[in-house]
Amino acid sequence: MIITLLWRKSKMKVAVVDDDKKYRAEIVKLLEPYVEPYGIVTCEFEDGQAFVNVAKEKGQFAIALMDIEMNNVNGIEAIKEIRKLGHETIVIFITNYMSYCSDSLRLDAIQYLKKPVKKEDFDIDIKRAIEKYKRSNSMFSIRWESKIYNVKCKDIVYIETYRHRLKIHTTDEQYDCNGNLRSVYEVLRPVGFIKTSQSYVVNMAYISKIEQTILVLNNNWRLLLSRNENEQERKYKRRPRTQRN
Repeated sequence: MIITLLWRKSKMKVAVVDDDKKYRAEIVKLLEPYVEPYGIVTCEFEDGQAFVNVAKEKGQFAIALMDIEMNNVNGIEAIKEIRKLGHETIVIFITNYMSYCSDSLRLDAIQYLKKPVKKEDFDIDIKRAIEKYKRSNSMFSIRWESKIYNVKCKDIVYIETYRHRLKIHTTDEQYDCNGNLRSVYEVLRPVGFIKTSQSYVVNMAYISKIEQTILVLNNNWRLLLSRNENEQERKYKRRPRTQRN
């Protein structure tokens, strides 16, 4: 069995949304070092409605760098609209108004930057956004005998081992093959998975809570934790819920 992690480099659409042309130009300039390495295509919009219209017509953006106070539809309302469409666009709000911070967190924005944006702050957060996008779009590929399984990492809930076989539980299906859980964990660890026992590797995005020796997942599945809890699990327990990306 051969296990690999794939990220197919493709065009990454990034929206820059601001009614001030000067600020849009500044953000586009800050993006320039990332355009070629990550295949970024920059799309500029002068208000939230124009951004929503294009998202509806041409599909979701990878990342949105979004002002809040704008004419027509503001940044908060624009992101609410695309969330209704099921778009998982990674959002960084860039604004003069700090009073919207709680609203931005409810929309799962990863950061809230104050104008004028400092280059060092922008670099930190655009790298976070790109890495999050790559994790979400990575594929877990298993080649076993004559079959190849390609599964999106974000769709894998957990993987278990039983009698030298692996069961890969996704949001929609279950895959069954021979394999070694330790090898799987080494491949998936960089994209947000933890090994909770000798039997399970779990996607941290689906963890709801930990109850003593039980791991509770979002769909109310319950997995038994190892008695010898590892350092990663202890770190997970200390993480605030609002920081889970």
